[in-house]
Amino acid sequence: HESRKMAAASSEAKYPVPNWAAEKPIKDLHLDVFKGGQHLAKLRIGDKVCLLFGRQADTVDVLLEHGSISRKHAIIVHGNPDLKAKGASASIVDLGSANGTFIKEGSGRKPLKPKEPCVLKEGFLCWFR
Repeated sequence: HESRKMAAASSEAKYPVPNWAAEKPIKDLHLDVFKGGQHLAKLRIGDKVCLLFGRQADTVDVLLEHGSISRKHAIIVHGNPDLKAKGASASIVDLGSANGTFIKEGSGRKPLKPKEPCVLKEGFLCWFR
């Protein structure tokens, strides 16, 4: 299932920022939003260090309006949990959502383990169920 509508919300943090988060976000970072193989939008995510995705409109930074999405589904954090890693990066963390967050790189598809960060790489496909 894919979200039907996405909207960016306010600029204040909606979720406790992990201690491994970067001090500043990667300004040019974005997500390409697809549905049914069609590119719908380019969602800028370089304005905040931590962005909360979910369906609870008054709480999240990015609203995903679909019944399969949890109220607080996942976060994208600018930073790498491996503090020794070099270079700018961002990570995604499933917050224990009911239906999961998934990553696809190449031909491999995997569900994220709840509360375990996954460093995002260019070309990853990510979806929420």
